[in-house]
Parts: sequence; C-alpha cells; structure tokens
Amino acid sequence: MSFQKVHELVGERLEAEWASRTPIVWDNMEFIPTRGTDFIRIVLTQTLSTLTTAAEYGKGNYREFGLITVQVLTQKNKGAGENLELSDAIANIFRGWSEDRLFIHESRIDRIGQDKEWYQSNVLIDYYYDNCLELA
Repeated sequence: MSFQKVHELVGERLEAEWASRTPIVWDNMEFIPTRGTDFIRIVLTQTLSTLTTAAEYGKGNYREFGLITVQVLTQKNKGAGENLELSDAIANIFRGWSEDRLFIHESRIDRIGQDKEWYQSNVLIDYYYDNCLELA
C-alpha cells in the first residue's frame, strides 16, 4: 500500500459518507470560500515509518503512521453547535473504519475558535497502514 492509495481510500470514504453536506476542499485545490457557506478542508500527513520485519533497510515490511486533519469551518458568531455537529459527523465517518491494510486508530476534535470570517474546529484522525515492499 502507498501513501497515494491511502489518499484514494480516505477520499472515497469521505465523498461517499459526506455526500454534499458541505463543500470539501482537497489539498492543493483552488477554493474561494463563500461568506455564510460552511466547508471542510482535508489534509493527510505521514508522521512516522517503522520497519516491522528483519530485513535490509529499504526492503521488507514497514508500518506507516499518519494523521488525517479535517478542518471544519462554519460561520462565526453563530455559536459552536453547527461546527460541533459537523465535527462529530466527520469523526464518526472514520471511527473504527479500516480498508485493505489501512486502519483508523483514533479520532479527536480540537477547538481552534474564531479566525476572520470563520469558526473552526479540527478533527484529527490517527491512522496506520502496512507497506509491504518486495524482498530481493
């Protein structure tokens, strides 16, 4: 499994479960927010890689760890209710989910607060996957 495959699986899951609840902003995609329209932004990062088999460096099985960050942006000065509802929905989409060799470990919600036009929370979702490289 590759980091690209993780992106694909996570994207497919979010698209299927989120439907058109709000716009989804993908990493490195142009997006101009519309005042009064809630949206989410998703970014995946790889945080750690560890060799899990006794093999020469660059060969064998690696366990790759990462973080899915979904920023939830809602109208400011409207209270936290809508933001928390969207954040909980995102956490529930991924909580306990696995596919192929991708496993969601935990999810949590981090309050960011107001910033210019938006009220923001981040849904932080830990994952890992097994990357099995060819043995020479």
